[in-house]
Amino acid sequence: MQALLQPSIARRLLLALVVASGLVFAAIYFAGRLGVNAPDVGNFDRELRVVADAATRVADGSTDARELATALKGLTGYLSANQKINGAPEGFVSFRVTDAHGVAVAFGGAGPAQWPQAPAEGRYVRHLSDGEAYRVLSVRSADGRFAIDIASSERSRQSIFDDVMSSPQALSPLLYALPILLLPAWIAVHRGLKPLRRLSAELAARRPDDLSPVRVEGVYRELVPLIRDLNAAFSRIGAMLERERSFLADAAHELRTPLAVMTAQCDSLRSAPSEPARESALARLDGGLSRASRLVNQLLALARLEAGTADAWAPADVADLTRDVLALRAGVAHEHTVELSYVGPDHLVAPCIGHCVESILGNLVGNAIGYSGRGARVEVQLEAPAPGQVSLRVCDDGPGIAAEDRPHIFDRFRRGTGVQVTGSGLGLAIVKEAARKLGAAVVVGQGLGGRGVCISVTWSTAHPSPPRGGGVEQR
Repeated sequence: MQALLQPSIARRLLLALVVASGLVFAAIYFAGRLGVNAPDVGNFDRELRVVADAATRVADGSTDARELATALKGLTGYLSANQKINGAPEGFVSFRVTDAHGVAVAFGGAGPAQWPQAPAEGRYVRHLSDGEAYRVLSVRSADGRFAIDIASSERSRQSIFDDVMSSPQALSPLLYALPILLLPAWIAVHRGLKPLRRLSAELAARRPDDLSPVRVEGVYRELVPLIRDLNAAFSRIGAMLERERSFLADAAHELRTPLAVMTAQCDSLRSAPSEPARESALARLDGGLSRASRLVNQLLALARLEAGTADAWAPADVADLTRDVLALRAGVAHEHTVELSYVGPDHLVAPCIGHCVESILGNLVGNAIGYSGRGARVEVQLEAPAPGQVSLRVCDDGPGIAAEDRPHIFDRFRRGTGVQVTGSGLGLAIVKEAARKLGAAVVVGQGLGGRGVCISVTWSTAHPSPPRGGGVEQR
């Protein structure tokens, strides 16, 4: 029972064929109905014309009204016999003959209670009598002595048409054709899904670490995009796993140094012969702890940003966030004799992800203070360059970044060549991931006075759900 309730392509296709067959029958029904009821040329109107011609010939051969009434009894008998033999309903065909004074001469069939007055000769008209609609044709004899009206009720026409369309002769071709259509369709679906079954078998037989491209023989054109996208997904997953392995190896390598320092200083503390030696070992131990703590915090921040979880966008005063970050870095800037300044509005409220903005500012300002050198200037600029946009720039007038290092500054654990400043090489990698969360564009250009580095991060506030990925541009 559960298997029957499960969605099935084959069952959907077979059901679609059944529905299509029903729609085809409906199309045939309505096309046939329009055809037989078509004015002048439809089957029903032509039958009225045939009866009118027969009555006209009888009227042309009659000398007086009594003779005409007698002659038309044969036509009345024909209509009655046709009704019994063919099962035609009452009112399907009826006639009335009147003389030049409008006096009825003869009747035949179950016609309308009130016939139309002075109908247009030779034309079909729609006539209502006692709430029932009739199609009426009026003609005259050749000498003009007699007027002949032929009527057919619309109800009887519809009844005859429905009887014909619902008869076994009409329905049997459709019933015979349906199984003939369903069997080839089922075979085509079964064979068409064979590559998918082979693909499923190949994936089930794979090792968990096997991310090599999928190759399935005899793939139909419609399945090529599926396999192509599946292989592309495997490639991305493989690249991600390789990146994570590299990340873990680099993190282990980076943590090994401060841990080794702390272990050595603990031994030095135990064996220190004097108070100055203990103070020196304690200072080095404290430095190792600080470095390890900073590295672990950066690793956690990077892991959080790369986790792919959705963060809530909320309005925040970006100017206040910027000043808070600068206040936290003011002590470090003072130690490095770096002039730290802010240029921007007092308040700028805009939707953003608060912790991403803080991560970007904290790492950019920290890097600028550490790498720009003593006596340098670091300036943080905030503006709204266009409606629905916010731009943050952190610029310095330090030595800048070497040309060979620029393509790799956002790589994890990559530090510039010849750099004497201690660090883990994770700051700009965190900036890149935080910018990706914001859907922001990151541009690296020249710093203050044509010296140093200026890194700007610009994001759109118009759409609280940003696109994946922020671009990085070098200038």
